[in-house]
Amino acid sequence: METKRNENIKDKYIAAVDDFVAKIRKDINVVAVVIQGSLTNDVVWEKSDIDCCVVIRDQKITAGGFCLDQDGIAFNVEIVGRTEFIRDLQKSEGGSGGHSMYAKSEIVYTTDPSLRTILDDCKKIGERDMERSAMVTAGEIVYYWEKCQKWLFVKDDPTYCRYYVLKAADAIARMEICLAFEPSSREAVLRADILSPALMKKYYHDPISREMSREELTRLLDDIDEYIMSKADLFMIPMNEYLADGEIRSVGMIAKHFRTGAHFLVHLLDYAAHKGLVEKAGLPVRLTPKSRPALEEAAYFIPKTEE
Repeated sequence: METKRNENIKDKYIAAVDDFVAKIRKDINVVAVVIQGSLTNDVVWEKSDIDCCVVIRDQKITAGGFCLDQDGIAFNVEIVGRTEFIRDLQKSEGGSGGHSMYAKSEIVYTTDPSLRTILDDCKKIGERDMERSAMVTAGEIVYYWEKCQKWLFVKDDPTYCRYYVLKAADAIARMEICLAFEPSSREAVLRADILSPALMKKYYHDPISREMSREELTRLLDDIDEYIMSKADLFMIPMNEYLADGEIRSVGMIAKHFRTGAHFLVHLLDYAAHKGLVEKAGLPVRLTPKSRPALEEAAYFIPKTEE
């Protein structure tokens, strides 16, 4: 009975998409309609909305999005130019949130068949994609691991420490999915439950289901540290290649090179420096070309070995 009910709801949502496309295809500015979210990769229910990206011919965009009503269903519509859409597809990293979104999306209408080819290519995860995504995800694990330590050892709050353990568990789940060459999702823990059930029991099910003593949490944090280091040979590959010439590079330079934010990256770099995987230094910077005196930005390098 419940399965039949869900099928009826899904049929209603599919019909709404068809009606939406029938209306929007009359607009010569529309290049493609891309459906994302629950309708393409999950279960829809009465309160589901529809995430939709409308790709238009390149032009000045005055409104980046709308929340439209189609047959009583909310359509969260993002408006994006064709060139920007292609650029976003091409720069999305394998295993990243952006990659996951595109990998599980579906073009339901387009006047440009090449977009389907580009989207299909985006859905593939190669070795390089996986390595870079592992590096980014490792930075998140380190960050939440450090938060766990703060709340356990500095603020003496085991309960809130468990909260950050769960955040670390989500990042660990995304690491395991990345290692399986699969795109991640918001429900990463559920997928990792299948791929790595023992890890998820340790880092997710046990902490969320019961109180844990300070001693148990201390051992768990040691285990997370060991988990991070067990992946170092993988997540350090991109960094080793970039820093192989022995040049000192600031966090900003490294973040720009990898097209990622500096927030999690600096935590990973400090962790790597502490473990002896990289060396830490500093580079002078000025906030503006006219600023004085110069400040110092954290920087890192790998000593060049003598051949």
